[in-house]
Amino acid sequence: MQSLGQALEIEVFDKDEGNDDDKLGRCTLDISQVVRAGRLDTWQTLQQAKTGKVHLRLSWHRLSTDLLDLSHAITETQLVKNAELSSAVVSVYIDSCKNLPNARAQSRPDPYLTVTVGKKTENTAVQMRTDSPVYEIGYSFLVQNPEIDVLDIKVMDQKTGNQLGQLTYGISTLLKQNNLIMLNQPMNLQKSGPESKIILAMQLKILKEAIREEDIDEESPS
Repeated sequence: MQSLGQALEIEVFDKDEGNDDDKLGRCTLDISQVVRAGRLDTWQTLQQAKTGKVHLRLSWHRLSTDLLDLSHAITETQLVKNAELSSAVVSVYIDSCKNLPNARAQSRPDPYLTVTVGKKTENTAVQMRTDSPVYEIGYSFLVQNPEIDVLDIKVMDQKTGNQLGQLTYGISTLLKQNNLIMLNQPMNLQKSGPESKIILAMQLKILKEAIREEDIDEESPS
């Protein structure tokens, strides 16, 4: 992620059941401030509000493929209670599917994929009337704990709403791969046809402890 010119925007609302939530104010923080500090504990005054502040604790992380960094990253996430923090990022590239079953007799499916890690789900575009759709699309997901979290992909038919297949992949499998990478390879779909496959690639990156921008400069060769 490039920090130059990017900002974190926060809006505060008053929850109102049955009606539109009332805006209480907003604040903006330049991400470059976090990069320079490594860690930042700050109170931000709400804009567009008569009064009020928001307490923020932020940290900047690098991406690592060193397994020695994982236990520390997981420990960091567990130190903050009542927060769903992440210890890693998984990138998923979906190339295509092959030999999907028909959704109805003598009718090729209109397949799309739902791709889920944790509470985040992404949907691909629908490929019309084909049992071998090509997607060539990538997604990135934050991972709380790669030792127990899973990637879940469902192949759905838009026309009928039926599921054509499923892949449940333990992200921990990537921890056994060289550089935490699985190159493009076909994998058998569950709850699908006998020859149904999905072709995909994945890479896991561990969120390394916060580091100051000045320290990065010092580590760089002159």
